[in-house]
Amino acid sequence: MTNLVKRLDRGTLIACCLAVAAAQLCITVPSPISGEIQAAFGASGSQVAWVTSAFILPTAILELNSGSS
Repeated sequence: MTNLVKRLDRGTLIACCLAVAAAQLCITVPSPISGEIQAAFGASGSQVAWVTSAFILPTAILELNSGSS
């Protein structure tokens, strides 16, 4: 039984690490393309900052929810 629990714990830890890594990608994606977003939509600097925040918000919400359990 302990072997199964250790295997499940390791699998859960790996799944959580991969989920957090995928979520963190959402934070880094808008930064390099913010210039292209600004040029494509004719957005101001503050509007592009909102785009970046829109990417970060769901990530923060999911991290808060997963950390509360």
